[in-house]
Amino acid sequence: MDSISLPPRHGGHGSITVVLDLRVLRYFVAVAEAGSLTAGAEVVRISQPAVSRQLRALERELGADLFVRGHGALQLTRAGDRMLVVARDLLQREGMARQVLHADDGGTLRSTPDLTIVAPLATLHDLVAPMLADEGARLPIIDGIEAEPATVFDEVVSRGADLGLSTVAPPAGWRSRRLPEIPMFAQVPADHPIARRDSVDLEDLLTEPLIVMNRTNMARLVVDEALSGIGRAPAQFVEMRSSLLAQGLAAAGRGVALLTNRTRFDLVGVPVRSRGLELEVAFHAGWDADHYAAPQLAELVDRVAEFCTAQLPYLGRSRPSA
Repeated sequence: MDSISLPPRHGGHGSITVVLDLRVLRYFVAVAEAGSLTAGAEVVRISQPAVSRQLRALERELGADLFVRGHGALQLTRAGDRMLVVARDLLQREGMARQVLHADDGGTLRSTPDLTIVAPLATLHDLVAPMLADEGARLPIIDGIEAEPATVFDEVVSRGADLGLSTVAPPAGWRSRRLPEIPMFAQVPADHPIARRDSVDLEDLLTEPLIVMNRTNMARLVVDEALSGIGRAPAQFVEMRSSLLAQGLAAAGRGVALLTNRTRFDLVGVPVRSRGLELEVAFHAGWDADHYAAPQLAELVDRVAEFCTAQLPYLGRSRPSA
């Protein structure tokens, strides 16, 4: 599948059918996302002059300028903005069509690289990778793409992926499922005073430095909302971009990490409560309702939900014995 025809557009001498080269659409998307011809050419591994010629030819074919050319970063025109949405969708559909050819005659996906999940890095590490290790022989998942929670479903579209997992809900019109909520843990070394407790109230942690994620992370927003509800603030916030480094600080005794991640570095995770309720983060799966493998994706999401339910009690590890 090397080209695709768009519906006729009307020119000065009648209708004109636009035939698009999918390879050129890849060049266009790469340049638009990279912000320059040079960077886009590096992405697709084609010389910059060749990419420039192809894009000029695409503009002539479409009868519209796609870029505002001048000094500084390359900017999309209004037509370019609209074309970027179309190009990403066409490339995703082309990828889906190719993957259909990897299905057997009964419609069952083979174990070759079929499905790609987009998710935050912690989800790939703490959920997807362990699930593959446990059930990989029976699952079609092969690859994953890291994204911030708020951009997961945009990345599913732009990267031609198949399934998104995020603490942010998918857009309207997608197939979706609410997965089991993820508990918030106060993660501390095993010799910390709260390490032997079954749970801890957020109010009891406010005298210690609280190691939290920045506000792109839903766990941080849950913490902020809980603090607002009790009208209190901690003695000190240590704000981090990396949950792994946040755990490293907690293991070094630099504070209590409030995270939803699986514990590392021999930390103990103690469930956090506030005003009698456990702090939890919502978790969602979302995929294109028209995806060629929608039934298999629904089945896969069922397995993800089952695996989440089985693993949640162990995210905080076992408590040390008295």
